Amino acid sequence: MDRMKQRITVVWTLVLTLALSTLLSSVGRQVSAIPQELPTALLEAEEFIVGWEGDVPEAFWSEVELIDSFPEIGAYTVKLQSDIERKEWLYTWLHAEQMKYIQPNHPVEILGKPNDPLYSKQSYLKQIGMEKAWDTVQSNTSIKIAVVDTGVDLYHPELSGRLAPGVNLVDAGAQPMDDNGHGTSVAGIIAAAGNNKQGTTGILWNTKIMPVKVMEADGSGDENKLGQGIRYAVENQAKIIVLSLGLYKYSPFLKDITQYAESSGVLLVAASGNDGDDIKYPAAYPTVMAVGGVSSSNGILAESSFGDELDLVAPYHVYSTALGGEYEQRSGTSMAAPQVAAAAALIWAEYPQLRPYQVRNLLKQTAQDIGDPGWDKRTGYGLLRVDQALVAEQAADIFEENETIQSAKRLRMSTMSTAVLSGGSDKDWYHIRSDYKGKVSLKLKTASPSYLSQIQVRVISAAGQTVHLFEDVTKPMSFSITYDMYVEVRAKNAKLNESIVYHLTPEFNIYSDQFENNDQQFKAYSMPARNMTIKGTFHQMNDVDWFVINVDQPGTLKLKLLPDTYRMDVAFSVAREGEKFDYRDFGNDGEGEYKTLEDVLPGKYYVKITNVTYSKDSYPVAGEYIFAVEYNQKVVDPNEPNDRSYQATKLTANYRYEGTIDPQNDVDYFEFSLKEKSYVKLNLSNIPTDRLMAMRVYDSSQNQLSMQLSDQKMSQLNFERVLNKGTYTIRLTSSQSFSNQTYYLKLSTAKMVGGFRDISGHWAEAYISDLSKRNIVNGYDNYQFKPNGQVTRAEAVVFFARALNLQKPTTIAFRDLSPTHWAYSSVSRAVEANLISGYPDASFKPNQPITRAEMSIMLMKSLNLKGKTASKKPFKDVSVSHWAAKAITELKSKDWVSGYEDGTYRPNANATRAEFSALIYRLVNEDA
Repeated sequence: MDRMKQRITVVWTLVLTLALSTLLSSVGRQVSAIPQELPTALLEAEEFIVGWEGDVPEAFWSEVELIDSFPEIGAYTVKLQSDIERKEWLYTWLHAEQMKYIQPNHPVEILGKPNDPLYSKQSYLKQIGMEKAWDTVQSNTSIKIAVVDTGVDLYHPELSGRLAPGVNLVDAGAQPMDDNGHGTSVAGIIAAAGNNKQGTTGILWNTKIMPVKVMEADGSGDENKLGQGIRYAVENQAKIIVLSLGLYKYSPFLKDITQYAESSGVLLVAASGNDGDDIKYPAAYPTVMAVGGVSSSNGILAESSFGDELDLVAPYHVYSTALGGEYEQRSGTSMAAPQVAAAAALIWAEYPQLRPYQVRNLLKQTAQDIGDPGWDKRTGYGLLRVDQALVAEQAADIFEENETIQSAKRLRMSTMSTAVLSGGSDKDWYHIRSDYKGKVSLKLKTASPSYLSQIQVRVISAAGQTVHLFEDVTKPMSFSITYDMYVEVRAKNAKLNESIVYHLTPEFNIYSDQFENNDQQFKAYSMPARNMTIKGTFHQMNDVDWFVINVDQPGTLKLKLLPDTYRMDVAFSVAREGEKFDYRDFGNDGEGEYKTLEDVLPGKYYVKITNVTYSKDSYPVAGEYIFAVEYNQKVVDPNEPNDRSYQATKLTANYRYEGTIDPQNDVDYFEFSLKEKSYVKLNLSNIPTDRLMAMRVYDSSQNQLSMQLSDQKMSQLNFERVLNKGTYTIRLTSSQSFSNQTYYLKLSTAKMVGGFRDISGHWAEAYISDLSKRNIVNGYDNYQFKPNGQVTRAEAVVFFARALNLQKPTTIAFRDLSPTHWAYSSVSRAVEANLISGYPDASFKPNQPITRAEMSIMLMKSLNLKGKTASKKPFKDVSVSHWAAKAITELKSKDWVSGYEDGTYRPNANATRAEFSALIYRLVNEDA
């Protein structure tokens, strides 16, 4: 597949739960009550595909022009006559008794990705065992393989002579010539000429490719053309149809047309999809071979779609034929699907008597297990191995041995499994698992209805208890499931002496959520107006979920609706009681819907949640949705009125003020006064994420000192500056009003002392202030001295050098102190004065905090003291043998240092900047 978006793009969605209160007639032209919504895309559709049960009313034909017909499945493609009112026409025929569905002829796109050379040319052929497979068989010219795609390059030398008559359904009468390249790559994977000493080789060296062009040059198309293409292939005896197309939504038209092909004995092979999500339709239908992709090393690819319906995987990256006789690298599950189709053709060449389900089983049986043991959601039964499929002895039952609950094999949801009861003593055990709680319906088919009377089915819980015993399998078989259960299929009569082939298909129906029954507005589930999240499901046909939110106070409502599966296309309508509903359906499959209701007033707000679909009826979905309600009560601004500067609210330091900007163009003024020069900090926080706020600061002369503007990455604004004595004004504005939350405004002030804002009232305030005026000590950015912070060795040397006015430098060579270091000059002079030295490893460690012991040594040398031998400990934690004991002892004796109240000196503790400043202050004044 290309790296183009490979999927059927749904350009419209149709809510099937429309309730017409009165229809005058199922074919009448007037409607007495009109539903509140129809998708815009449906109203804008140019063409419609309509499905009928039984005869089509004459009145219907009188209003439309027939474009195409599919009588095999009761479907017709039509367009309205010019004089017919579209909306009224839709309301009428959607509810006609025999109407199955009305859907637009919606666009389709190829499932592909852009060119991206990743691996060596055609390495994928060895990966799936083709070299050994060709030893057995190389071609199959007795069947036709239909490539329903963008057409095929009819003149490519690799495909010449290998093309059966095809059709161009995009340009009637023209040849099915590829003008995109996707179909040519698919055809080349299957049938590029092999063993011809040129170009590439296909999996089949010779076969018949039927080119069926249903896509435009840009890879787009519509479902009607796709249906025509499948029908053409069936009517012209194609044995295999390759479909690299898909959509997430269950489509009754697509299901009908694929069932038509299946019932004609055609094997359909489809790509799983490249979005790494649920498998797309038609691959997800029970009997279609769903093919995913793996890397060249058999690794799981996140982009390959996966799920219960996945059958096999094949290489995702290929090298194949391209337009104009060229070759190119392609990627995608649509490149994996034709590999499986070609393998099926080789199997039919070797075993022409096999039926389609037997070919499917043989491919599964011989796949190489590359994921979790056995079948798994990511790799299915494993990697396609063509070599094994051609030589393996076909198993009558690919699930054997599974005669005990311990050896049970996986039974996949929404997938038909074919097995054999080999006589009365055989028992077939299956493990069935669901990701959700719900119910499972089992459908059992055999070649003859008489066989059904000889089979019984038993359902066992994970704990081993019998939950259900179905002795009449012709009647509906349904049971509740909670994640893991087991199913046993066995003969009623142990003496049965013949084998019975049966087809078993489990269909899952999700649980009914806790808010049911709320399918009508008057039954709406009541919710309080507060923040809450609930989980819901669409568990039945035409399920609609109604909720009512009871608002007591003015505020804001934010609604969010999120599905957990791409097979769900959620939509909702919301309105205050008695008012017009607002319909929200902007997201595509698997995407969320959102709505914010500003300034809601007290009252009841109804919300109708639906799953948009294409047919007259909406179908249950195996998935859950999250409905989140966020309610923010409107708050009152306690500072109002403060819309003018003369009304400004006076700020008190260190108190948090709260306010709102409401209504539009609201301005909030605040002011504060300083009795002395101070460091001022203003913090504006809790700014709404969807608003931009501005904070302006003015002096008493109304000169603007600052203007700050938030953005969506900023939740707060800060103003920090030294201001002189006076009165200052703050002006706050917002890009939009808001009243469901408050902003926070806080003023902090600090007295400036000695040029610092953090020493006022500190025990060392006088020392630091004096030394700062003498330019002996300095602080940090934002006017901080950090008196309780640690002083580094570099800072200590600089302070000492300034205090002692050291002038004479010397040459120093410390490995961690370059000449460009800010303290280099001071260290040089301090070393010359013998105040400090480095370490034995030739380092100085300028950023290492200085200890009290090191500080004592420096102080002793500064005072030209020699140190005093201690006769006893100067402090209880300083022994006489301590390396700084002499200095500490003499300094203590001269009353230069003192310890702590507990009798300790703590020589290894780091000196604080305040302690160091106090010593420097004394040293300077002692010298004076």
